[in-house]
Amino acid sequence: MRAAPRVVSLAPSNTEIVSGLGALDLLVGVTSLCDFPPAVRQGRTIVGGWTDSDVVAVIRLRPDLVLTSTFLQTAITNQLRQRGLTVLHLNVRSLADVMASFQRIAGALHRPAAGRQLTKLFTMKLQQFTIQSPQPTRVYVEEWMHPPAVSGNWVPELVARAGGQSLAAADLPSRPVSLAEVQTFDPDLMVVSWCNTKAHPNLRALLDRPGWSTLRAVRLNRVYALDDSVLNRPGPRLLEGLQILRRLIEGVREA
Repeated sequence: MRAAPRVVSLAPSNTEIVSGLGALDLLVGVTSLCDFPPAVRQGRTIVGGWTDSDVVAVIRLRPDLVLTSTFLQTAITNQLRQRGLTVLHLNVRSLADVMASFQRIAGALHRPAAGRQLTKLFTMKLQQFTIQSPQPTRVYVEEWMHPPAVSGNWVPELVARAGGQSLAAADLPSRPVSLAEVQTFDPDLMVVSWCNTKAHPNLRALLDRPGWSTLRAVRLNRVYALDDSVLNRPGPRLLEGLQILRRLIEGVREA
């Protein structure tokens, strides 16, 4: 009988995927940013943060598998592999990649059936929450504030499925934008989803930028803050982000 693998997750998105697979019992270590489900840190070792995970702390846990994510964790991925650890590194850009990651992690955990089930459920709800709009609402989603950066990767896909049109192109990384570019786009709706911002970010940091008060969304008071964990983490809770975007876009159309 195969022993249950000991797993360390160094990315909140991967932790949430492990949870969605019903495999939290395999996790022995997580980061300080892994906060969902709420009980995920109980009884588990915190091995650092997103870009400053402690290699020694990870090694001490004797993991059979370490889960990492994005180019920001390339360095620690290489360090751990050089120490002889097995690392599954994910670099997700699209919703298709998100669903593929469910199956890749499930396979590494020896739970392929759970991966197929999670993918099936995610796909079904993704289709259920998607609407078709002949006149998409222009939506600017901001991932970072200094400098202003528009959300890319899978976020434009979510915006499109919610009935909107994003300033950014799908499948491309988030990138800085100029005021002139945002003015040309002139969004009907602005969503602030700054990385690692959960509660109530200070929107004055955006509203007080020189020239931004001329934007249609600002003039009409259509600027909203959204918990970044439901947009920036490529995992099952992206469905929550999609639902929120859909409600916000519907609100703009009904106004």
